[in-house]
Formats: sequence, structure tokens, C-alpha cells
Amino acid sequence: MLKSKNIYRIVDSSNVRWTAFALLYEGLMRFAPSLGGAVARAVAIGRSRSTREGLAALDRIESKAIESFQPAWVARAHLCELDRSFDRAVGALDQAISLTKEPRSREHLQKQRLRCVSSMV
Repeated sequence: MLKSKNIYRIVDSSNVRWTAFALLYEGLMRFAPSLGGAVARAVAIGRSRSTREGLAALDRIESKAIESFQPAWVARAHLCELDRSFDRAVGALDQAISLTKEPRSREHLQKQRLRCVSSMV
């Protein structure tokens, strides 16, 4: 069982140990695979190794549900933005926004989209 004190060892106030998160999600996916876990694993890979590896991990998720899974689109946008692929980030954010019902979350994603658009210029 994961306990908050163990998670604290992975995350402190100034540094996220993405390699540790990637390993954590590798193990979690072996014992309790889920769509959310697979997306989180892809982000951890993208942050600990390379954004392209993270995006490839997202592409390998075999689930029809991923097309309508808003967190997957947010994750893709995040990794594309880190990769400076702002046009792809905007496309992913458009999809995430279309799947977001909660107004404050939509507003946050719309602001993120505007930042990506302004970075394209």
C-alpha cells in the first residue's frame, strides 16, 4: 500500500523525482492496470526520459476509451508543450476543452491554450 510518507520521498517542495514516479507507475500497472494509470505512467516517462518517449507511451495505450478520456488529452498537450510542439499542444487542448464540463477547468485549459498559441508566433 502506498502511504503519503512514501510519496513524500518522491516529491519534495522543490524537486519532483520523475524517474521514481515512472518506476512507481510501472509497478502499479502490473498489479492494477487502468487507463488513468497508463496516462500517468506516460507523463512520468515523458518527464523522466524524454517527451517523445512519453508521447510514444501515450500512443501505445490500447483503449478505445482514450479518445474520450480528457486527462489523456491534457497529458498529451503537456508533453507536446514541453517538446515545443505548440501546434500539437493546441490540438490536444482543443480536444481536452471539448471534453471538459467543469467551468473552472475549462477556463484553465483555455488559458493554457492561449499561452501555446502565443508561443507559436
